[in-house]
Amino acid sequence: MAGDGIHDSQAGISLPPGTHTISGPDALAFIRTRHGVGDGSDLARISNQQQYMSRLAKKILSAETLTDPATVLRLANIVADNIVPSVSLSNPLTLTQLGLALKDVPFDDFVFVQHPNVTDPADPNKVVPDEDAAAPLWAALIAGDPIRLSGEVATNRGVVLSTPAPTAPVDGAAPEPSASPGAGVTLPPEVSGQSVDQDTCSQGNQAQ
Repeated sequence: MAGDGIHDSQAGISLPPGTHTISGPDALAFIRTRHGVGDGSDLARISNQQQYMSRLAKKILSAETLTDPATVLRLANIVADNIVPSVSLSNPLTLTQLGLALKDVPFDDFVFVQHPNVTDPADPNKVVPDEDAAAPLWAALIAGDPIRLSGEVATNRGVVLSTPAPTAPVDGAAPEPSASPGAGVTLPPEVSGQSVDQDTCSQGNQAQ
């Protein structure tokens, strides 16, 4: 993680700067922390949670995991024991088959996004959805089109990009949203998020 480490007495976490492998109560405290990342807001916490889920997805989707059916079945049983699935997903074998089907999907096809927002005109301490910026996102989800990001990996300084960002267009212009069926949709820069192929880290602070 970058910054001053994550220190949040309310969430019960204190991690110095650097790389950490966490599990159990520490992992729960990490995804719960708000005061310890970014500017201490809920939006920063969302970005931090996406960073955790991205790293978790990368681990689960790695070749060493998904090429081992026994490992996938153990993961499926853990998932089935800790969620309330729909009837069609209640069988761990079904979850295992879904997991194995993901092994050839590129990491950049797994994208975590945060719904764009703007300051609430009625209250500067709140935000409201930015429906115009979100329109291409909803259209892509309805159409089942892949999505690509052009915005930052996080809002409110919750996460920073560890690896260099892709080279910008020569003219410096942001990519225009695409609406071609099946071609994927490049979301406007107001939509933040990260894909599993990006290397990000949490931006800690010393607020608490």
